[in-house]
Amino acid sequence: MKSFQFGSVELHSLLKGLGVALAGALIVWIPTALSGIDFGVWTPLAVSLASVFVNFLRLWSNDNRPSIKQGSTFTNI
Repeated sequence: MKSFQFGSVELHSLLKGLGVALAGALIVWIPTALSGIDFGVWTPLAVSLASVFVNFLRLWSNDNRPSIKQGSTFTNI
């Protein structure tokens, strides 16, 4: 790739880095914002929903596609 040019790979990497930076900022900000809220009797529900949401984000961010090894005879993709 020539200097001062972006291809789709570089753009994808840049956007992925932006997403990681924004996610990190949200991870720091959300507990601070939520600490001032009193959920009252709904606290157990709020905690469990927050846990489910964090697990959803963790699973969504992983690449869960089956890996294809070099020389594999598996062709039903």
